[in-house]
Amino acid sequence: METQVLYAMAALIATPVGAASPNQMLYDCEVTLDCTQEGRCDPQATRIVFRLTEREVEQHGEGTYDIAYDVIKAEAHNVTPYGPILWGAEQGNGVINTLTTVGSKQNEAPKDDVAFMVWSQMILTDPPVGTVKFLTCKGG
Repeated sequence: METQVLYAMAALIATPVGAASPNQMLYDCEVTLDCTQEGRCDPQATRIVFRLTEREVEQHGEGTYDIAYDVIKAEAHNVTPYGPILWGAEQGNGVINTLTTVGSKQNEAPKDDVAFMVWSQMILTDPPVGTVKFLTCKGG
């Protein structure tokens, strides 16, 4: 089962860093740019680790997961086998998140493979405020 989920998620995120169980995956990412909704971007070097745990997942990876990072824990939905992953709207926390792969780079050692991703966040204030983060994710 982990192989099926990993196949589906590989197009979305990077090679898993590790797994606490067959239904749980860890992804190690670095925020390389943090941009405002107006398009002003600042270089960053912030590390973030995403933990995805299966809840109700179809054969090719689409379905419901628990996502955890920093102090955040939420229910997430992988819309297709290739993403995007969406979370936050139904939790009522005032932030809608979308995580999408925009490219990848394969290296000689699979543990060095890299996925390039975009993480958009819309903060539901009046008026709404958005941010876009560019991520580089890899396994270790």
